[in-house]
Amino acid sequence: RRKEIEKAIIKVEKLKTSTFLQGLTRECWKNNIQYNIIYKNSEALMISVIGRKKNVLIKYHRINKVSLKYLEEFVTNMEQYESNKGIYISTGCFEHECKEVRNVALIDCHKFIKDQLGAYGKTKDVFESKKLKFYLYLPD
Repeated sequence: RRKEIEKAIIKVEKLKTSTFLQGLTRECWKNNIQYNIIYKNSEALMISVIGRKKNVLIKYHRINKVSLKYLEEFVTNMEQYESNKGIYISTGCFEHECKEVRNVALIDCHKFIKDQLGAYGKTKDVFESKKLKFYLYLPD
């Protein structure tokens, strides 16, 4: 299992924001969920996903270590866009000061990989075929 996770870490570090956006918007389209792209560049993506009951703000950030400053900005954006829940996904890890904030899920590289691979998944099946699972992050 450790070898699969090590392979997946390399794949996640190379995962582009455009690939992440395509997978997430495809899942929204399949489930008839409205979304709003707030911003996208080569290092970060922020998207508001609007469900029937909840509004979820998702941020994908390609960075080695997320500082408390970035997390505070994200919480401010959640208030600005009136989101009930926030999901902060990073390709690296979070600084020690970054603790779980109310209604914000902090997903680092390892947690993201475990969500994608599940108990028995193979890295090549998930990342090379671009079959990432985004339904975990969609609102009700």
